[in-house]
Amino acid sequence: MLTERDKANVKAVNTMMELARATIRPSTRDAIWLDVAIHLARLRDIEGRSGAEWESIVREGCGLAKSRAYQIMSLTRKKSPKESRGVLEKTQQYQTKGETR
Repeated sequence: MLTERDKANVKAVNTMMELARATIRPSTRDAIWLDVAIHLARLRDIEGRSGAEWESIVREGCGLAKSRAYQIMSLTRKKSPKESRGVLEKTQQYQTKGETR
């Protein structure tokens, strides 16, 4: 069962993914994807939540596969700019194909 906090995070993820698709400026789009990653991590890091429950919330609430959600969340890890750029480029490819959601 989703808490109000979960619902707010799911809504934020969905809204920001739509905004990222509509944004032209790469630097703004990158910042939006980082925010998406943070909200996905907040959904995952609830004490007592199983991985299967998180996967279900992400799949049903956000329209993302578990692997895609982890790929987006990898943006928040401290990586070199080159590694982060690769994930962002992959994100933009999904966005172009319409597969993000």
